[in-house]
Amino acid sequence: MALKDDGTVWTWGDNSSGQLGNGTTTNRSTAEQVSGLSNITQIAAGAAFAMALESDGGIWAWGANGSGQLGDGTTTSRLTPVKIADAAMAWRVATPVLSLASGQYFSSQSVTVTISDPDATLRYSTTGVDPTSSDATVTSGGTVNIAVSQTLKVSGWKTGSPTSVVVARTYELKAVTPAMTPGAGAYGSSQSVAIATTTGGATLRYTTDGTEPTTSSTAYSSALTVADTQTVKARAYKTGWTASDSGYASYSVSAGSVATPIIAPGGGTQAAPPLVSMTTTTAGATIRYTLDGSTPTLASPTFLYPFVVSTTTTVKAKAFKSGFTASLTASTTFDVDAAGTTATPSIVPAGGRYAIAQTATITGAAGATLRYTTDGSEPTTSSTSITSGNTVSVAQSQVIKVRAWASGLATSATRRGDFVITGAISAGGTHSMVLTSSGLVKTFGTGGLIGDGNTTADLTPVQVLTGGAAIAMGATHALAAKTDGTVWTWGDATSGRLGNGSSSGYVTTPTQIASFGSVVAVATGTTHSLALKSDGTVWSFGKNDHAQLGDGTTTDRTTPVQVVGLTGIAQIAAGRDVSYALQTDSAGSGIVWAWGANSQGELGDGSVLERRTPVRVIGLSNVIQISSSTNAEFGIALLANGSVYGWGRNDRSQLGLGHTINQSTPQPIPTITNARVIAAGGAFGIAIDHLGRVWGWGDDTYGQLAQEKGDTVAVSAPVQSGLIGSFFVSGGTDHTLAAAPGGTVKGAGANAGRLGNGGTAHSATVVTVSGLALADNAWLTGDPDGDALATWREYLRGTDPLNPDSNGNGILDGAEETSALNPSNPDVDEDGVPNWIEQLNGTDPFNADTDGDSVNDANDVFPLDPTRSMAPSSNPSDSTPPVVTLKEPVSARLIS
Repeated sequence: MALKDDGTVWTWGDNSSGQLGNGTTTNRSTAEQVSGLSNITQIAAGAAFAMALESDGGIWAWGANGSGQLGDGTTTSRLTPVKIADAAMAWRVATPVLSLASGQYFSSQSVTVTISDPDATLRYSTTGVDPTSSDATVTSGGTVNIAVSQTLKVSGWKTGSPTSVVVARTYELKAVTPAMTPGAGAYGSSQSVAIATTTGGATLRYTTDGTEPTTSSTAYSSALTVADTQTVKARAYKTGWTASDSGYASYSVSAGSVATPIIAPGGGTQAAPPLVSMTTTTAGATIRYTLDGSTPTLASPTFLYPFVVSTTTTVKAKAFKSGFTASLTASTTFDVDAAGTTATPSIVPAGGRYAIAQTATITGAAGATLRYTTDGSEPTTSSTSITSGNTVSVAQSQVIKVRAWASGLATSATRRGDFVITGAISAGGTHSMVLTSSGLVKTFGTGGLIGDGNTTADLTPVQVLTGGAAIAMGATHALAAKTDGTVWTWGDATSGRLGNGSSSGYVTTPTQIASFGSVVAVATGTTHSLALKSDGTVWSFGKNDHAQLGDGTTTDRTTPVQVVGLTGIAQIAAGRDVSYALQTDSAGSGIVWAWGANSQGELGDGSVLERRTPVRVIGLSNVIQISSSTNAEFGIALLANGSVYGWGRNDRSQLGLGHTINQSTPQPIPTITNARVIAAGGAFGIAIDHLGRVWGWGDDTYGQLAQEKGDTVAVSAPVQSGLIGSFFVSGGTDHTLAAAPGGTVKGAGANAGRLGNGGTAHSATVVTVSGLALADNAWLTGDPDGDALATWREYLRGTDPLNPDSNGNGILDGAEETSALNPSNPDVDEDGVPNWIEQLNGTDPFNADTDGDSVNDANDVFPLDPTRSMAPSSNPSDSTPPVVTLKEPVSARLIS
């Protein structure tokens, strides 16, 4: 300790008892000034305390005080100087002692006040100002009741002595977070939910739309009836107290059954191929249908527009809605085939998009010869034959067409199935992983997480597993689900993130999680893992310090546990200490749940409170895709209408909103419309729109956005990326992977092997992963119908790659898209009459009122006559023969 000429005191060295007077007990190796002291003329130091004399005779002391050596009337050690004497060494009254430290408490408190001087009077105030001679007194050993949040100040008074040091303690009384009974979960019927808090006299206010309760929210008076899927939140309010945190519970309760679809027209023998439509009285429900007699599932086509049934077909339809029980199956058979025609064969599955190769079963009428093609051409008698019930291996994207021939009968109509086989990609921290259409799992990147048994880097893909069906690459660990539903993991096992029963060590080759199966999708956060089972439930394992496992605890799990209350889940995603799930109940679109860390608003529930079980992300419905990424503290969602929303951390513009302010509720990302694919990276986002353009926003330090100008600066709002021509994408911490339609994989951003191009240099321009093809997808890159729209673009757009005019309005799909029209809309002018029928009728498919008489074509009996639109009134006595004019339909041909 040293005294300077300017009257300041400086200390250094041991500080275990606060003898340095700097407010801490941290030792110092360099001298620092003792705050608050000036005009000091003398200093003295004891074993672990110090004293200083002011020029006017005032005395200060600090440090250890277990034996009362500081002279302040207490045995409380002081980390900063306390004044024990005023000028001329006028000794102050002993310092009072309060039994309760400052802090936050969840009930009323009683503070005991004592003083060592028996002749002193204790005075106190609760107004925040120092006590005066007119304030209330309390005897030594007496108590002061703390019934509201307040600052208690106490000082000792004694005639002839200076008043003691004022002792101040601040007490915050906070209402106890409400709890719901029953707790969060999935229930088969309506629940009566009670809300309670242990804070007496508090008022409870609640919401059921996922928003945070406020003082204007509904006051709770009796149990709530929860009859559908929702999150109930409640806060407790009490005058003079801090409001509680919001308590919550999420309930998955079926809101009822979706109404069975109505298929029109009715079935039976048809004079002409019918235009089939489907409706359900349940608003917002999704109808899925099949044409092969099978029951519709999540993989079945969604009914969007009426379609023509040109062959004898059994149409089955089932309606789904998130939060509802699926409808019964409606079934109607249309007998269209002319007498003497062979029944149309079936293909199961009927087509769709898949990551890996599929097996299609073809069946037909007994005794018929079945012939099929896989190039989109019509089957002929020279096409490949197949026995009914046998299968065709679909290893790449292709169209299967099949017809049937039977002796004495006309050839059947053609059954068609469009299969898109893509493979999969997953960008992680310093590694990448891909899944080929044949189920091979390959990895590349820096050493240690490759999964090939060694710790050296692999700069190009190396195979580590077969039979894969789904993959996820994290920051330090990897997961893969096989076609048999088992899960295989490798990498860092810390905190149980591999699910193998261990919480430490490193696994260098894929290892199966024992007694865990039926898994169809996996996701990796920074230190935890998620798995989606075929029954729509979500399971988790790994680090749980921020409740990212969603099991209601913060206990790490080394083996899988079920996430509380989730059913009907179609997709999962994970980020840094946060998890997401998309609930569709097979409807194809739905709502988003989140749980875990929330300091950045990454749960999207309007708060920054950590949630131990799933809570609904506010304001999102009709969501078809969700995404987050290892190390990401934000989420993004794609809606069925093509809009993209983001929420959570935004310090590097990862939400693409044009600013860097965090968002605790989902916000629409500007510029992007008609998106079809999304992906989140560590602090950036990627989207592909209906035109095949790729957009990027957020952090671009390593060039992971592949900006067209080659820039590597952060992008606050979406800009077009050089990854154009990509079918789907994946974001890692600092790099991006993109799959081209033909099966090659491209990348940009941080490298060190994770771009798989054989090098280690980072790249702001697109590079190609060496020697890799996810699938042999030449079919996707071609243009078989010659409409200037490649097949992959047609599937992205929803048009028919084998029909140059998909919507039948007379304009080629490519030209229509170039003109910013929708080539997949069968009723361009939205007059209720399909384009192809307008073509036959001679009306204008681009004009809802062809004859301009203010009556649209659907309701106009004479759509080509501007002088009339209604049929004449019936006249039973009219015997004038009618004049019938026959008009030849467009493209008609003479058949004798």
